[in-house]
Amino acid sequence: MSKFEEIGVEKQYASNSIRQANFHYEQSCYLCVIRGRHIECKHCHIEGAHAEVIETFNRMSVKQTA
Repeated sequence: MSKFEEIGVEKQYASNSIRQANFHYEQSCYLCVIRGRHIECKHCHIEGAHAEVIETFNRMSVKQTA
């Protein structure tokens, strides 16, 4: 995993809401393309961390409404 991905994953795990996780994810994708990283999305650790964080927030919101 590259340093870029390490930082992106850390930002995902530090997110306090779905909105914040989405913002950090969009920023990571933007920087990947603009800075020439061009990591394939299916191999990106940031994408995996983002999916995990979103799933966790969704499970938390279901438990709170139940």
